[in-house]
Amino acid sequence: MTQSSERNRARLQLIEQKLLKRCSQAKEDVNVIRMACVSERAQIESLRDNVCLNELPKLLTLLENRQARFDIQRQQLEIQTKSQAEDLQSQVEQLQMSRQDVEQRVLRLQEKNHQDQLKYRKLQQRAVLHALTARKCKEFQRRTFSAWKELHLRSLVGQVTHTAMVFQSQKPHTFTIDSFRPSCTRYVHQQPCPATAAGRPPSMVLDLLQPEVPKFDDCLRSSACPVTPIDSMWRKWRRVDGGIASRGHRPRPPPNLPS
Repeated sequence: MTQSSERNRARLQLIEQKLLKRCSQAKEDVNVIRMACVSERAQIESLRDNVCLNELPKLLTLLENRQARFDIQRQQLEIQTKSQAEDLQSQVEQLQMSRQDVEQRVLRLQEKNHQDQLKYRKLQQRAVLHALTARKCKEFQRRTFSAWKELHLRSLVGQVTHTAMVFQSQKPHTFTIDSFRPSCTRYVHQQPCPATAAGRPPSMVLDLLQPEVPKFDDCLRSSACPVTPIDSMWRKWRRVDGGIASRGHRPRPPPNLPS
């Protein structure tokens, strides 16, 4: 019993010695770690002080510069946007003014076009009226000249025919030329019959000569008057003249008027 207890005691002493050694070694390790932490803490504090003294002012100045630049850029952007808004407003006003100007021009052009159309219609109406008037005047002049020519030729032909018939039936020494003229022929030759530039008599002579036309027509149609070659030629000439008149010719419009 004593030997086993001694052995146990010796073992316990050895274990105690080992524990003491390990505890002392752990204390030394803790002291080393503590010293390392203290040194690192001192380095961190020195670095902090260095950053606070040197780097932080630089960073603050850099931030201030950046802030100033940002403020300047913001002001420039505000000015630019304001100027762009003003330019856009001015452009809108110019566009509105130009639109109003264009509308006024369009209205003026429409009014001018309407006036031109009215003028053109008036010119067309005047041209048509002028053409109708010229046609009527030409037809009236043609009929007037035809009547005058008919009366004149009838007077001449009748005078010559009557004179020839009288000279054939009567003795030449008992009559004169003036006594053989018909009353209508003598009346016609007693009236002045001046001709115009185209050989047409004035209206007064035509009014005096026109009532004599039915007498010649009655003389030609009557059975008492024999049909002579001159009367046949006269009737043929009247048919030809009437055929030309029935066809009608449109007078040409003047060149200065629109067609």
